[in-house]
Amino acid sequence: MFGDVYYKVFLLSSVTPATVTSVTVTDSTGTTVLPYNTTNGDYEKNVKYTGAVPTSANIVLATATGTQTYTVVVN
Repeated sequence: MFGDVYYKVFLLSSVTPATVTSVTVTDSTGTTVLPYNTTNGDYEKNVKYTGAVPTSANIVLATATGTQTYTVVVN
């Protein structure tokens, strides 16, 4: 299982890009920053894995008031 995983995070209407300090994906290979896409209004990145693709990842949304972590299964 090698290849690409596409991560995409949409913000709820109560959270705006101005209040977000970072959106990151942390998995068994490390941490990747998801850049903000002004065209689509989301945070997204295609991550290419040269080894086995992780089976899960934590999406961490950071704001000035704290962080929220969401665990997702990669498939």
